[in-house]
Amino acid sequence: MIFYCWHDFQVRQLRFSLVSKSHGRLPFGCETKQTTDLSSVIEQIVHGDWLNEQYFQKCCKLEECECHLKPEPPFVLLVFVACLNEQVPNIALNPDGCAAG
Repeated sequence: MIFYCWHDFQVRQLRFSLVSKSHGRLPFGCETKQTTDLSSVIEQIVHGDWLNEQYFQKCCKLEECECHLKPEPPFVLLVFVACLNEQVPNIALNPDGCAAG
């Protein structure tokens, strides 16, 4: 299994999921850059979203506006990826289905 984690910019959430190694790729429709450094994904969230004053600014929609003069770089999604051990530990469960403490 492959564990992966990314920042969903559209809803401003940190998301994670699992996919089988046999799937052969991550299920994204855009270009991705994979990393094994989770802090780089978190750093991008904090500085590119949460502390970014421009995030909430509306564009004036005028061609001479500064926001129209800079071409936008192609979007590449940064994704943390980790291969999980195939062995699943034996976890004792209570009758309600929760892990026993």
